[in-house]
Amino acid sequence: MSERLRYQPPEEERPLPKIADFRYAYRGYYDEGGICRVRLFGAGNRPPVIVVSQVEENQNTSITNVCEYLAAEIGAKHFPERFEQPEPFTWIEHYHHPREEDPVLRETWSRVRFDSYTPRLVTLGGVMRTKLGTPRWIHVPIKEMARLIGNGEMHDGEGDARR
Repeated sequence: MSERLRYQPPEEERPLPKIADFRYAYRGYYDEGGICRVRLFGAGNRPPVIVVSQVEENQNTSITNVCEYLAAEIGAKHFPERFEQPEPFTWIEHYHHPREEDPVLRETWSRVRFDSYTPRLVTLGGVMRTKLGTPRWIHVPIKEMARLIGNGEMHDGEGDARR
């Protein structure tokens, strides 16, 4: 046999392929004008991963402060059938600080878990909005993020999002 056999990790250990990369305009606490980058990763029966990045031009409410609203909106738009699952998707917040002197703080990744993934209507800033439950943030090490979404997605090259 002339072909070399190589180890292929099981599907659940391979990085998920990117299925979308776009800018998402959102309403902050009181007005329109929020903007963030969204990358969607998914394959097979594994829960999809939604990576939301704070972008420099956003002058509205941060992605952290409205994450339970963004997760409800983006999840419902792209993965509505997943809300039947106990944890319909993995929500990751990403911040890139290129001018940060400490290299450890230039890129931060946090997994956000919600105490409830059941969307509910609430009033925020005088407008009816859909939101998930109370968020809880957990820092994700760079190596774990690379295993989840792949090394090529770890850099802040905006890829398709700028087009």
